[in-house]
Amino acid sequence: MIEALQQIFPKVRIIGCLFHFKQALHRKLVALYTKNFNTLQNSLFKLYSITPFMSHEEFVLTMHIINQNKVDSIKDYIDYFNKVWLPHYNLISQYNNATAIFTNDCLESMHSEFSSLKHPNIYEAIKKISQIQLDKYNAIKNNQKIERHIKTVITDSYKNYILDCFQKELEKTIFFYQTIQRK
Repeated sequence: MIEALQQIFPKVRIIGCLFHFKQALHRKLVALYTKNFNTLQNSLFKLYSITPFMSHEEFVLTMHIINQNKVDSIKDYIDYFNKVWLPHYNLISQYNNATAIFTNDCLESMHSEFSSLKHPNIYEAIKKISQIQLDKYNAIKNNQKIERHIKTVITDSYKNYILDCFQKELEKTIFFYQTIQRK
């Protein structure tokens, strides 16, 4: 589908959904390790979860660190990420997307509002969605800058913290394997 959209709209940058990206990562983690994942596997999941917010240089360095240290307990998960997400990384990268126009953010933001109503009125929903669509259309037509409001900001210090946690867990695991091999 992505290839078809790129052919139909060659000048449009297609961006994937971060919620579904993280959900797919978590589902694979659970599928591989049946909810009994260890701290190394969990820290790798967290590290992969923040990769969309890394600059290209940070991403390349992170992938190098991960791929140079494929211990058995995370090898399958690394292979999954490399096969499924790495070839399509530009779809999930959010590093330069703070001002990108998103077509579904407004609709998704109203989901909780509508689902909390006891008897949602379809006409009110259509009216609200139509008004948002009209407002966005007018803003684009008038060359107004439309900014995406990112609720969660991934700071450099947080990215470094997650990478450090992964490296510490990796060192513990490698030390553990080396200790077992000596015995």
